[in-house]
Amino acid sequence: MKRIILSILFVMLFLACKTEANNAFKNTEQPKDEIKSTKNLKDELVAEGYEIFEYVDEETKDTVLMQQYFIAFLKL
Repeated sequence: MKRIILSILFVMLFLACKTEANNAFKNTEQPKDEIKSTKNLKDELVAEGYEIFEYVDEETKDTVLMQQYFIAFLKL
């Protein structure tokens, strides 16, 4: 009886493992015409009232914009 159950679990485990990748998220880049510059994006976010933090990576000289978020935990 244990062999049957183990065999069934092994077959289910084997069938559950997929080797193919999900193609839904492969193309996540924005089209070239919709890419905004960092300055324009920062100006838009500041105009909407967001608090923005800038980080410049010393090695790559890339500018990263970060927004401030808040999280609240409700306890009963």
